[in-house]
Amino acid sequence: MNFYLLGPEAAGQLGNSCVHGDLTERPVNIMVPDFEFQFWPHDDLLNGFFTYACTPELADGLKKSSLTGFELAKLNVSFEERFQQWADLHKGEQLPEFQWLKITGRAGVDDFGLIQGPCRLPLVVSGRAFGVLNQFKLEYCDIENYTRQKLSAAG
Repeated sequence: MNFYLLGPEAAGQLGNSCVHGDLTERPVNIMVPDFEFQFWPHDDLLNGFFTYACTPELADGLKKSSLTGFELAKLNVSFEERFQQWADLHKGEQLPEFQWLKITGRAGVDDFGLIQGPCRLPLVVSGRAFGVLNQFKLEYCDIENYTRQKLSAAG
């Protein structure tokens, strides 16, 4: 089966109320997410430093699939001060209620997984998962083929 490395649109970062493990570990263990938006999002899948967010439409598509290695949960959302500048450019548009796409699987085994150790694109999805994700907006998502050589010594 083919696997892909994804780098979803980076529209935010960890917010102040995020509960997480050691920030030097990779991947960072996020226990309670707080996705702090810095920029107005465009895609259906977002990255906020090991916190992945998805639109309700993408969440519904994932729920209807038989994909493995993820859970969907409530996402706490906050906004960085400069976010308002971006929001002013999108008058009349409403931010969707993003959900937390919690990655629980093993990279290269499950449909969704994270690479252990430092790397540029830690999110790994199977060809099946990519097929579902590709039905949604991923305009700003970096996509590369995944090979096991991209794993770190800890992976």
